[in-house]
Amino acid sequence: TDPCTNATFAGNPYGDLTAEQQQRCMDQGVPAGGAPQATSQINSLGGGNPFLQPEEGDTRTLGFVYSPSFLEDFDMTLDYWNIELEDALSSRSVTSILQGCILDGDQTDCQFIQRNEATGEVSRVRTASFNLATIEVTGYDASFNYRHDLGDFGQLMASLKTTYTDEAKATTGALSEAEDEVGNASGLFGGPTYKWRSNFALDWVYGDLTVNWTMRHTSDVTESCSGLANLYEAGLSEVPLCTNPNATNADGEPAPFNKIGSVVYHDVSADYELPWEASVRVGVRNLFDKQPPYAFNAFANSYLQTYDIPGGVFFMNYEQRF
Repeated sequence: TDPCTNATFAGNPYGDLTAEQQQRCMDQGVPAGGAPQATSQINSLGGGNPFLQPEEGDTRTLGFVYSPSFLEDFDMTLDYWNIELEDALSSRSVTSILQGCILDGDQTDCQFIQRNEATGEVSRVRTASFNLATIEVTGYDASFNYRHDLGDFGQLMASLKTTYTDEAKATTGALSEAEDEVGNASGLFGGPTYKWRSNFALDWVYGDLTVNWTMRHTSDVTESCSGLANLYEAGLSEVPLCTNPNATNADGEPAPFNKIGSVVYHDVSADYELPWEASVRVGVRNLFDKQPPYAFNAFANSYLQTYDIPGGVFFMNYEQRF
């Protein structure tokens, strides 16, 4: 959604741009009153950048493994990591560029936007790769594994692997002044930056048969819905796309946002080893048909990169070894 659409300007009951943001639109050639947006799609032009430079980085890690003697067949690992890149290669999404220019006043972003001279409507946004000044990401990885012998009934194995992202910053200026992207659904990293991501797996092994149940979890994220925060109230959307349309920032200015809740998917599968050096596997991903959450800034208002498309996925795999 173009933040400068005519539904966001003053005089429209659903407008939520500040006077300063409206002026940024007009500085780009948008008429006083806003620009039309005939469709929900905005063209982007991606390509090379002859001015790219090699990126350089430092990675710091510290970890340990623990296998307690009092609990047989159990082990755990914990790793700390800090990754810092200079002149990091990155690309920006159309949404991020439009919002960076109009909502945040970033003149660098404004240079990537081309508008129709007559109407002010966005005609194209350039999304080529470029060198960010600095990216720094810090977090922890943890893994817990346990195996239990069931005697004549095989073995039961459980594992939990989780990643906690403590901080994620990207900036063209001073890193200390950059905003933390953790919990942002569509920021400088091009997609959701989750605080927590986890996989829990339970396996039952009985002879040549292995049955697996996996849970995939991502924590909640938020996204800005400035521009058309009240689409639902205006009758332009069948479902609410902005959970907090009346939110304000510390200065009391409108800062509507949408919260995308945490999501858990369930997958099941079964593997069987065949006597002629082969195996067959059947299963389903998203067993309970969990629908992807609504997202204000995603194409079709859903399916951000890490969410499954609607419906379960059934599969069968045959492997022959020679």
